[in-house]
Amino acid sequence: MKNWLLKTLLALMFISLGAFAQLTPGQTAPDVNLPGNDGKNHSFGEFSGKKAIVVIFMSIDCPVSNAYVERIAALFDEFSGKNVEFVGVFSNRREDLPAVTQYAAEKGIKYTVLRDEDNKVADEFGAQFTPEVYVLNPQRVILYHGRIDDSQREKHVRRKDLQEALAEVLAGKPVSEARTKSFGCSIKRSK
Repeated sequence: MKNWLLKTLLALMFISLGAFAQLTPGQTAPDVNLPGNDGKNHSFGEFSGKKAIVVIFMSIDCPVSNAYVERIAALFDEFSGKNVEFVGVFSNRREDLPAVTQYAAEKGIKYTVLRDEDNKVADEFGAQFTPEVYVLNPQRVILYHGRIDDSQREKHVRRKDLQEALAEVLAGKPVSEARTKSFGCSIKRSK
């Protein structure tokens, strides 16, 4: 009886861990169909003509995510003219589309932001934090996964991971550090 109970508990643990298994560089990300701040639904497939798609899981309420809004805007300004698409994904259960749209307007966000109802996309990616970044190629293969840089406090940044990854992608090189450890607030899931 004890053996059966132990096996059942282990099986349940592996099943629950699998629900949040993170996609890693080299794997293909799922496509999406999510409502955006512009009133339209968007998919990653519409960006297939881009050299890279930067998917950033973000949050209205997370102070860490908010600390990165200006840095993300600077990266957008640097790379959007180089055929790189930026997409913000808001997956927290309490952040509805009107709130996300208002937040994007107040913060002057120029890239598309999407509302991930019931955190389905966050679950498919295995995203855990805000901010957390995935860089995809036009076929949605993950080239980079991790943090934007190595410090929430901008004056302490020593490595600009996302900027370096994008520069390597645009130069036609493999990303030298394709995986870094994300940090920030946990995504508040519906389930």
